[in-house]
Amino acid sequence: MPDALTPDDVRKIARLSKVSIDESQIENERARLSAVLGYVQRLRELDLLGVEPMTHASNEGARLRDDTPAQPLDPAVLADLAPEIEEIVDPDGGVQRFIRVPKVVGGGGA
Repeated sequence: MPDALTPDDVRKIARLSKVSIDESQIENERARLSAVLGYVQRLRELDLLGVEPMTHASNEGARLRDDTPAQPLDPAVLADLAPEIEEIVDPDGGVQRFIRVPKVVGGGGA
């Protein structure tokens, strides 16, 4: 099994995962993460020589539903759900509304 996780490891994993963790939860989460790593280590020890790789757990195809358009979400409801709305007035006086989201590509969220 890999080296035991330290409380600092747990804090770092929480920070990288953007998960807020209270100091009182550190030990419990350390034990849970260690159990996951132990399970992964057990999987690494399996003899998989000759086992064909799989993309799915079964050979059954996906059950697909018809791709039919539905009613769009009401803009007022969408605005209530959005973390931040930005309004831009274009040259002809119209207002465009955009949902501002945190940057997640290129390490901008850390």
